Amino acid sequence: MKKITLLLSFIAYVVLANAQTNLVVNPGFETWTDAATPGASWTPTLAVNETFSKESTIVHSGSYSLKSVYGAKSTTSGAVTTGKVITKPYITITAGTTYTFSFWYYTDASTTNLTGGLRMWGYWENPDGTNGSFTQTNLQPTTYIDLTSSVGSWQQFSVDVTAPAGSGQLELDIRFYNSVTVYIDDVSLVAKTTAGLSAPAAELLNVKVASKTLTVTNSPSNTVDIFNTVGAKVQSVQLTNGSADLNLSKGLYIVRAGNATAKIML
Repeated sequence: MKKITLLLSFIAYVVLANAQTNLVVNPGFETWTDAATPGASWTPTLAVNETFSKESTIVHSGSYSLKSVYGAKSTTSGAVTTGKVITKPYITITAGTTYTFSFWYYTDASTTNLTGGLRMWGYWENPDGTNGSFTQTNLQPTTYIDLTSSVGSWQQFSVDVTAPAGSGQLELDIRFYNSVTVYIDDVSLVAKTTAGLSAPAAELLNVKVASKTLTVTNSPSNTVDIFNTVGAKVQSVQLTNGSADLNLSKGLYIVRAGNATAKIML
């Protein structure tokens, strides 16, 4: 029994060391201003013939995702032809630090622009949020995201970027182009660190799991993240009256809300 306890503690330490704070607010589009406008950190720009909507059926985790439907590109002179969602206010970062920027995307079968319909973007900014003269080459890939493998299934885009000297903020964009219907969920920006054998200071959550329903009685946040034993986030859920349903297979997981954590076994 002592060996098992030590093993579980070791796994929890490694998971917690890897479970870095996501700097993106409202990363899963759980909070909306209205049915067509993602709120809390996101500023949308719609192209002509494009719509954004709150999707509750095709989601990677939680209750909602962002759905972008963009028809034919407008030929009207001066028309907006690139739709996007931008993190506003900009994200505070530390110059010289390497970050992993990622998000999950799902492509509808109606999409015809599979090799030019989606792209990540972004700009390093000065510490006060004003425009800087930083190179953007490591933040903006020269090619669009290939959507072929994401038709009917969730795929993850991920890139490591290092904040240049003198920068202090970051504007993250996800951009949409014509003839695509794409769903976006679980946007993340985390600082890369090396996992250690000691867990960061953390409070303990009071949790209970019954029939894959998680109940938390002392959560400091309504958003609860679930991590597997290698430190990867596998689900993010919104608590309703302290409870949420888990969509996970059997195994050991770490539950985190804010700095409070707990181990659960399904």
